[in-house]
Amino acid sequence: MAKGRGHYAGLAMALGMLTATGCSGNDAPDRPDAPPPPQAESETGLPEGAVKVGENLYMIPVGVTEDGYHQYTPHTTAPDRVVTTLIHYPDGEGGFTSNKREAVRGPAEPDG
Repeated sequence: MAKGRGHYAGLAMALGMLTATGCSGNDAPDRPDAPPPPQAESETGLPEGAVKVGENLYMIPVGVTEDGYHQYTPHTTAPDRVVTTLIHYPDGEGGFTSNKREAVRGPAEPDG
């Protein structure tokens, strides 16, 4: 079965993003270093500020942009579940968005 043009365009874009990410170093003097990985809380194994968004599914904080947007990535505690690693931002309505234009500055409300 032949694949459509959109399939290959999407694949090319994904590979381009991976290549650009993998090749970009932090050796430029004006580029800030990546934040350290979040420290896990001993009781739950989740970092401080993790937000529960579903059964065994959490958004964990991974950094803050220079303009104040807090970044999160999905994490699952279920051994048989897989999540796609993608940067998300709080949307101001209790959820998350991968579109920074729809995001609000500041941290999401942690699960408590």
